[in-house]
Order: sequence, then structure tokens, then C-alpha cells
Amino acid sequence: MVTDARLSNTSIMGITGDAHFTYENGRIIRRTGGHLPLPPAGVVPGPYTKEIYDVVQYHPDKIFMETRTELAGYNIASKRELLLENGRLKKKIYTDNRDNRKDTVMYLYDNNNRIQRREMRNAYETFIQVFSFDGNGNLQSVRSTSTPAGAGDPSVIIEETFQNYDNRPNPLKGYWMWDDMYYRSLSVNNFAKYNMRKTIANGTLGGNSEARETVWQLRLDAKGNVDFSN
Repeated sequence: MVTDARLSNTSIMGITGDAHFTYENGRIIRRTGGHLPLPPAGVVPGPYTKEIYDVVQYHPDKIFMETRTELAGYNIASKRELLLENGRLKKKIYTDNRDNRKDTVMYLYDNNNRIQRREMRNAYETFIQVFSFDGNGNLQSVRSTSTPAGAGDPSVIIEETFQNYDNRPNPLKGYWMWDDMYYRSLSVNNFAKYNMRKTIANGTLGGNSEARETVWQLRLDAKGNVDFSN
């Protein structure tokens, strides 16, 4: 059985345009709407468009995702291979044939089976994210550092916090395969406030910082559940 679902940009962090998901037998097989991939693979997202879609294929302990588009003159060669261990994501491999580059992200978990750390190491940088949860299983903070190859200290530090949780079930826990929905998928409940502070170290672009805060009014459906479709 094939069904469809729509998610809106009005209340989902990371999505800047509507996304449509096609299900078959309870599993997502296609997402329409996303960011055009820009090299280096998996690092900086491009503009959001409805003219792009992901095809998802499932195999034992593996999920393959490929981004495609029918936009004239745009050749996409973006693929992701998700390797699973005991039902959870262990490794994600980004491949982009345009720049002959392959990046691998490792996922490390704590004793409560919650994501604790993500690491990406390549010839250019080491990118590490450290995750913190509260006692209710809700994501509280993520600290990200980017350290150039050969450097001792990070050149970029990003600190993100998540607040104003409700007490309703999180309807997005099954969307962890996409980077722009990953944060939303991690918690038991739903956050309504997000803060980000990005610091660029002295010596890198002169040294500066930026901060951003986003607050959502979470909407409910007729049954009182959080509704991300409008």
C-alpha cells in the first residue's frame, strides 16, 4: 500500500520548504523537496527546492538514498549509504561524484541507546558533534566543532540548545535518515524553542560570531497531537 504525507516548513527546524513523503508498507520510499547538494558532500546544503527528490531503498542492515532532480542543466550525483547495527544508525557514507569525494560520519551512542557523538574525519577537517539529553529523553544541546587538518584547536564552534518541550509524543521519530530533520527526530517530545551561537576563532576570517533564536507555536490536530503538516 502506497500513501503520502506532507510536512511544512512552518514548524520543522531545518526545512525551509514543504516536503512530501511517500510510504510503502509503512516505510518511506521517496521524499520530494529538499536542498540541492553542494560540494563538499554532506557539509553545506544548497537552496531548497520542490524540484528535487530522494529515492530510498532498504536492504538488511543497510539503507541506500539517492538524490535526483529533473532540473535542466543540473547534474546531481549525491548518494548516502546508511549502515545499521542492532537497528540503529552506525555509519553514514556520503558520496558525490562531482568532486570525487566520499565522507563518512560515525554515530556513537550512550548506555541509554541515545546518540552521544557524531564524528566526521577527512583530509580537510575533523567535525565532531556532542549531544546532551535530559532525563525525559529530550535533546537539550549539541556542541559542534570543526578543526582543520593539522590544527590543534577548532576554527568553528557551534552551540545549539533546545527548549520549551511539550508533553506530547514526537511524530517525527521515524525521519532520522535526513540530516535536516535529524534533531527533530531524536526526542521523546517536541521542542518549541531553538538557540544557536556560532563562533569563528581568531585568525579565521578575522574572528567573529553570530547568534540566532527561533520560537515555534506548535500546532495540534483534532486528536490533540502535534501536527507538522501545516
